[in-house]
Amino acid sequence: MLSRTADHLYWMSRYTERAENTARMLDINYQTSLLPQSAEVARYGWQGLLTISELLPLYKEHHDQIVPDEVMEFMVKDESNPSSIFSCLRAARENARAVRSALTTEAWETQNTTWTVTIGDGRYTYVCDAHASQMRGYFLAGAITPIAFTGSVGPKKSISLKPKTALPGPASVTVNDRSKTDNFHLTGPGVNKKTGVKTKGSAVWTVTLRAGTYTYRSDATKKLRRTFKVVKAS
Repeated sequence: MLSRTADHLYWMSRYTERAENTARMLDINYQTSLLPQSAEVARYGWQGLLTISELLPLYKEHHDQIVPDEVMEFMVKDESNPSSIFSCLRAARENARAVRSALTTEAWETQNTTWTVTIGDGRYTYVCDAHASQMRGYFLAGAITPIAFTGSVGPKKSISLKPKTALPGPASVTVNDRSKTDNFHLTGPGVNKKTGVKTKGSAVWTVTLRAGTYTYRSDATKKLRRTFKVVKAS
């Protein structure tokens, strides 16, 4: 056997094994996180998972804090993470393709069908049927049409934003600031945008929404404070 062929076969198996091990570690850590414990203890559990995988520095380059959903997304489908399940399956398939003639039909079909799937533009969900209420997630593929939000503040003591709920993904927020005493300040996971308190005008913000609660408020008037939710597709 040529050394090049042996090398591809080795790494095909190694990447497949790594994908399986990552899936098992995520499953065990998730099941452990369901036990009664403080939020701090749970956070240490997810941090430990990143540490033993030697991924904590890379995770911190893209995320401000350790959040379970973000850790799972990072380790399952993040292409910037070379050890994510997505990246490992892709690498395993590429190594298998390079030595297709050295593989049995069954081995090639298993690798190929595990990786090959047709995905069009849109939002997709994945779910564990045995734990559907807890173990579920989503991902975006291709060009997603941004959700259009319209917000306003003033001229009287009023503030509004529509719609009140949204799915994760890109969004375009158009704000009409009609007050010289209040501003429009939007905050939430990954978003911190605001207009000036003493100026009128309009603004258009392009943001990426994540699952969670967002707040829009006036920094000058405490009672002008509202929230809306970004929820995962069911």
